Amino acid sequence: MLSAILLFLLTGVIMGTPLLIMAMGGVVTERSGTLNLGLEGTMLTGAFFSYYIAITTGNVWYGLIGGMVSGIVLAFFHGLAMIYWNTNQVVTAVAINMVALGLTNTLMGNFSKTTSAGNNISPGFDALFKINLGEAIIGVNWFLVLAIIMIPLTWFVIQKTTVGLAIRAVGEYPTAAATMGIRVRRVRMLCFLYTGAISALAGAALTIGDVRVFINNMTAGKGFIAFACIVFGRYTALGTAFGAIVFGISEAIRNYIQIFAWSIPGGYMTAIMMPYIITLLLLIFSKKGVAPKSWAIPYEGDED
Repeated sequence: MLSAILLFLLTGVIMGTPLLIMAMGGVVTERSGTLNLGLEGTMLTGAFFSYYIAITTGNVWYGLIGGMVSGIVLAFFHGLAMIYWNTNQVVTAVAINMVALGLTNTLMGNFSKTTSAGNNISPGFDALFKINLGEAIIGVNWFLVLAIIMIPLTWFVIQKTTVGLAIRAVGEYPTAAATMGIRVRRVRMLCFLYTGAISALAGAALTIGDVRVFINNMTAGKGFIAFACIVFGRYTALGTAFGAIVFGISEAIRNYIQIFAWSIPGGYMTAIMMPYIITLLLLIFSKKGVAPKSWAIPYEGDED
């Protein structure tokens, strides 16, 4: 019984790994005062390019690095538009997500025309170690280890370092931060680029870290779920991590109940929607989040 419970919980944490990684990156941007709804597109871009580069070069590390670079490039244009040109943050994010979806669909379509069905499996990372839980053996890859390390590391950097102080300052009182010599736009842009790299890393965890194939729109709303986890977690690393883990466990629940859902009217559709229903309930019944005071407000000050 105990091994079954541990198996279920571990499966949930593993399934929530990409979401957890992306949410930890997203917290940094939100704390700097910038609304980033482009997590979905950045994750999807990282998932595709990490897969594509890994399968064309035969080197999984090239794929990982290439995927993160693609996330940084997308985040650069996203951040440039919002932070330096003061475009509407919601409209810009929608445009970024649409560009990412269209670009990856087109590139994957062209790639599929030149690749046979049996040659579309990319290299991937092998398990670091395996956990024996009675009848099941679970492989743990380094993406899960990284996700767990990122939780206390993100908390420490934001709360206990001068870098974190600068991030929190430009998110709360950007004008006051500027008078202290902090370059508000530069700090926000660096946070944006960091989040772009981490979101793309989360996308790589989906492809070269898990299934080793790319499917159009395979992120399936995980970027928006990550944002929901940040709001649920009150813009803190620990609270956000809890929300991401709950979502991962809800996905594990979905997989288990799908086995029995075929015989229940509407059961299969309910099983598919389970993670999203649980996330919605978390947001409805969670306490009101405390967003940074200048969150989603463009900085209008002058900088060199």
